[in-house]
Amino acid sequence: MGLMHALVCPGAVGYDLNPARVEWARQQGIDARLAPGDEKFAAIVVAPGSVGAVEAALKIAAPETRIGLFAPLPPGEWVERPWEDYYFQDITWVNSYSCGPTDTAVAVQWLREGRVRAAQVITEWASLDELPAAYDRMKAGETVKVMVTFP
Repeated sequence: MGLMHALVCPGAVGYDLNPARVEWARQQGIDARLAPGDEKFAAIVVAPGSVGAVEAALKIAAPETRIGLFAPLPPGEWVERPWEDYYFQDITWVNSYSCGPTDTAVAVQWLREGRVRAAQVITEWASLDELPAAYDRMKAGETVKVMVTFP
């Protein structure tokens, strides 16, 4: 999802924890960098629901930053940081339900219009039977996105 955000937001800077994903994003024309980086930003979207991604976002957050959480953290996981850090930085958290019907319709329309090409975000095609192994590769950072094909 982070790739999709960067592709439709001209001038966006994308950060990732995985060097291979950074390289893939660069090949798609995105200003991609290895997280966390030294620059500070006033608006940040955290696409993956992971503690590492949220912590990286906090390191590049300028005072008065708005951080959009595109996906929640897994149940039972949280970011350990003193609350006064958020208070004195005046960080605003914005939550997003990431896969509503309106969002899905817009994404499909953008794909149809060529605004985003599937090849820019899909690195592997897999059948339903191959999906568990493909998901494990994606989770391990060995592939970016897997598209499931049906017979």
